[in-house]
Amino acid sequence: GKPRLSAGPLGKSVQLIVCLEIGQAILRSQITTGIEELACQPHHSNAVDDGVRVVDAFQNRIESDLAEQREAIISGLEKGQVLEGVVKNVTDFGAFMDLGGVDGLLHITDISWGRINHPEEVLKLDQIVKVVVLDFDEDKKRISLGMKQLTAHPWEALATEIVVGSKVKGKIVNVADYGAFLELQPGVEGLIHVSEMSW
Repeated sequence: GKPRLSAGPLGKSVQLIVCLEIGQAILRSQITTGIEELACQPHHSNAVDDGVRVVDAFQNRIESDLAEQREAIISGLEKGQVLEGVVKNVTDFGAFMDLGGVDGLLHITDISWGRINHPEEVLKLDQIVKVVVLDFDEDKKRISLGMKQLTAHPWEALATEIVVGSKVKGKIVNVADYGAFLELQPGVEGLIHVSEMSW
């Protein structure tokens, strides 16, 4: 038979296959840089164990290389740095972004200036987006990312016709005991106090 041991994906395309053939065990490792073939000793009662040990050694080498890659990326991070990331997982509280070997969290509050109920309203899996590094903890390997910060704050681009005394239209986005919040444009909300709703 041909037992298969698979490793990855861990940032590289990796496939490890142990093939037991007559008289020998061959480990074929296919990676993005090419194909290596490592011939094991002639088949004997411990051939499978020997093959597994070779696979484990190869996996350890790959994991070590990836760890060095992650360290290199994190050590080069700076607050305010703009990167391209790939959406790898979407949760209720945000999205995890693959930055090329390390993951960062794009919190739901940093996706858009406007209100969103779930990150899936803006992002989808495997989407490539630009993000900015808001903060990072080199010891804990945590990276906080932002997307809305790449655009001007809505108050800075507020329409000139919105002035005191002007009539505006908007969408009610939240209702509280003391009044209602009216969204004039994404990121810009006004409060209609309960005392101002009716004479």
